[in-house]
Amino acid sequence: MDATRLKMITDNNFYLSLALILIIILMFIISRFLIQKPLNKFVEKRVLKTKTVWDDYLVKFKVVGLTTSLIPVIILYFLLSYFPLISEFLRSLVKSYISLHITFIVVRLLAVGLSIYELHDVSKKRPLKGYTQLIIVFIYILGFITALSFAIKESPFVFLSGFGAITAVIGFVFKDTIMSFVASIQIAANDLIRVGDWVEVPEYGADGDILDISLHHIKIQNFDKTISFVPTSKIVDTHFKNWRGMDETGGRRIKRSIYIDQTSINFADIDLLNKLKQSHLLNKWLIEKLKEIEDANKNINLEQSIIFDGRRLTNLGLFRAYLVEYLKSRNDLRKELTFMVRHLDPTPNGLPIQVYIFTNNTEWVSYENIQADIFDHILATITHFDLKVFQNIIPVTTKPVT
Repeated sequence: MDATRLKMITDNNFYLSLALILIIILMFIISRFLIQKPLNKFVEKRVLKTKTVWDDYLVKFKVVGLTTSLIPVIILYFLLSYFPLISEFLRSLVKSYISLHITFIVVRLLAVGLSIYELHDVSKKRPLKGYTQLIIVFIYILGFITALSFAIKESPFVFLSGFGAITAVIGFVFKDTIMSFVASIQIAANDLIRVGDWVEVPEYGADGDILDISLHHIKIQNFDKTISFVPTSKIVDTHFKNWRGMDETGGRRIKRSIYIDQTSINFADIDLLNKLKQSHLLNKWLIEKLKEIEDANKNINLEQSIIFDGRRLTNLGLFRAYLVEYLKSRNDLRKELTFMVRHLDPTPNGLPIQVYIFTNNTEWVSYENIQADIFDHILATITHFDLKVFQNIIPVTTKPVT
């Protein structure tokens, strides 16, 4: 039966035309399973077996899947041309769908290109992410306008001609909504925040976990169990801190100082050295250090009776070395992250000795217990190195007897 005769029959029989359209839709569903899915799996397997990197991104960003899923839709579009009685409306919808589908494919291809570009060192000097995002916005606008024009059978230029006036009205009436929408795109595109992240937003007094991200507000449960609402449009304009990196790294920083009374800092005498040689943490290090210092002083023929000439160990230097060995012996710290005990600038309240390390547990209570345990040990140990912690003595005044 030729196409012309089939059209005549369907024009005169609505129910027959409807039945044939249902058959076509059934054929479309079958084609997805017989053509699209096997083809998609075949292409993805071939791509993943190649040694090149760029084609892996086609799979990662689902460009292959989107492209193969377009084949059954195109088949459906051409099949509907044989049934004009009620197929014109369906063909318009299919054309709109194809337009949007192609828009998504182009956007994914841009994302693939950007990802490949960022693999090269030149991307650090000349980043293209901002430009790509701007192009993507325009592609989405054009894609939606084209799809809408297909759906209502109007030229895209009709929408573009009145676009300026419409934009002005929409921008005035829905200013806050548009700003929130743009902020939401920025948040999603740059992965600024996620539900479950611990964030600090000082301007809004928020410090806690994100419970929800909506169009207009970001809901944060503070650690005191109060709830803060931060406008979505403001989160990209104000200063905030996201602690997600800490959770992903699996280490939480300890950065705390103790203040040493500077009058207690001296060269280490023989009694202190002999006492510290009994420490299993410091013994090996101390013996090697004393040998190193002795050889260095012999090479320059120093007079050994002058204590401040040449190289000498100090009680503070011994204490810092002990702290490093003590911290290394703990199994609740991350040794591969920044790990040091250092001096800071002297202050009127003493010399700060700062411990800068990371715990291997980011949970708040466990972190505080680890930190407290370390500094309990430090404060209890410091006197064994003939050192004193600086502490302001507040004089007690007595009232005169009247």
